[in-house]
Amino acid sequence: MFSSKEEQLTQELSCPICLQLYNDPVVLPCGHNYCLACICKSASSTDSGKEPPRCPECREKVAQYFSHFVHVCRWFLPDCN
Repeated sequence: MFSSKEEQLTQELSCPICLQLYNDPVVLPCGHNYCLACICKSASSTDSGKEPPRCPECREKVAQYFSHFVHVCRWFLPDCN
């Protein structure tokens, strides 16, 4: 059985999109963390080209460099599209 500290640590190290432990974690400028594949899928599913991507949690506009980051994700993780 897990102690409350172990459960808290597991929760802190879990991606809010897939609910699993982080796999290739990334930190957005707003401070929220995601798995690389999860944030790429999220950004590509909402990529309208008209507005910059937003953080799935706080909806803060992500810095301009993030658009470049999404293109890199698509290059390395073609299944994200």
